[in-house]
Amino acid sequence: LIDEKLQVAEARRLELEVSEEEVDEALERVASRSNRSKEEITEFLKANDIDIETLRSQIYADIAWNKVISNRFAPLVTIGDQEVDEKMRQIEQEANQVQYHVAEIYLGFENAAQEREMQNGARRLVEQMRQGVPFPAVAAQFSQSATAAAGGDIGWLAASQLPSPIADEIVKMSPGEISDPIKTLNGFYIVQLINKQQGNGPNPLRNRFEVIRVLFPVAPDAPAPAVQARRAQADELISNFRTCPRVSEQAAAYPGAQASQPTEVEAGQIQEPLRGLLQAREAGEIAPPQRTPQGIEVFIVCNRWDDQGAQITRDNIENNLFNQRLSMMARRHLRDLRRDAIVEMR
Repeated sequence: LIDEKLQVAEARRLELEVSEEEVDEALERVASRSNRSKEEITEFLKANDIDIETLRSQIYADIAWNKVISNRFAPLVTIGDQEVDEKMRQIEQEANQVQYHVAEIYLGFENAAQEREMQNGARRLVEQMRQGVPFPAVAAQFSQSATAAAGGDIGWLAASQLPSPIADEIVKMSPGEISDPIKTLNGFYIVQLINKQQGNGPNPLRNRFEVIRVLFPVAPDAPAPAVQARRAQADELISNFRTCPRVSEQAAAYPGAQASQPTEVEAGQIQEPLRGLLQAREAGEIAPPQRTPQGIEVFIVCNRWDDQGAQITRDNIENNLFNQRLSMMARRHLRDLRRDAIVEMR
């Protein structure tokens, strides 16, 4: 909370603004990475005694902080050709190694008292996530890493590209698993192994879909005629479907039906059997209606992008090195702001 206030105060000092639209878009991305709608994230957090405004405040602070760092430090970062060449050689050597899709939460400390506090906090977060709280939502709210704005997602990489304490844990984990807190020199990491594959070739689990979810609410214990009536409405919507931009208008014709905004999601984030149903659909096609605890659900594939394998370019590498350098400068600047705040309080 202190860091959040410092980040927002620094943005205001530099006259950098964050709009509600930017917060809404970021919240949609967090929900998408959790394979949920924004409304479902809100309800889930409420059920776990977490106010959605708390998450929105943290997202606001993250966006403001990213603007601070881009404004102050991005012009100072230079990546040399030699650095890019060296990274290219490393990636080529690792092309056939197991690749891991990893998400992170970083909680830093500066002294022994903060270390104990962060360790206890990290343990509580792990417990909550293992009970079902979405990792991306927790990362967006608590992580001190630059990846917080992306729900903690740091992408695909080989174990050799990770710090050794984290790599030692990742290689032992199964997809979907969340680690215990991992202590490093100045902080604790919590990592989730989203998925893994051998080598850098095309991976169907990296296929991406732009999807609209239409829910026809039905109680779990509803009588069969009520379920059949909702299924008939879903079938009618499917038969009348023309384009994705008109789905909300179509859904409005059925009392209680809810159509989400188009949401981009990766196949590896989707649970079966829905993943298989979407993988079998092309853009503009619709998966068969599914009975779920919420009701009858229809998933429309508005667009899809099949994975082509790792496309390593010099621009990709330069961008990654740039972001790493910027993240390090961000941590240092936040540390300086904390120290200045303590001096002022004294």
